[in-house]
Amino acid sequence: MSQRLQLCFDAYDENGDMKIDKFEFFKILEATFNSQGGVPVEKEMIEKLVDNTFDEVDLDVDGCLNFEEFKKAVMTRKIILDSFWTRKI
Repeated sequence: MSQRLQLCFDAYDENGDMKIDKFEFFKILEATFNSQGGVPVEKEMIEKLVDNTFDEVDLDVDGCLNFEEFKKAVMTRKIILDSFWTRKI
């Protein structure tokens, strides 16, 4: 599980700064939701999901998720791993 978490974290952390900011998080969720062939998800809905996730797990309130905060997000908001692993590459 920890290797899977690290792979997901690295994929979300596009710039390699060891943090996932809201923009990085939004971009991968938007691509995931809109590539699954279903009804496109409104940007406002994705923004709300991002905001709610960060409100819940960004413990140091720096606007980014470090790896520990990301692990908490995975445990409380399963959508993160589900989105990553169902994404078509």
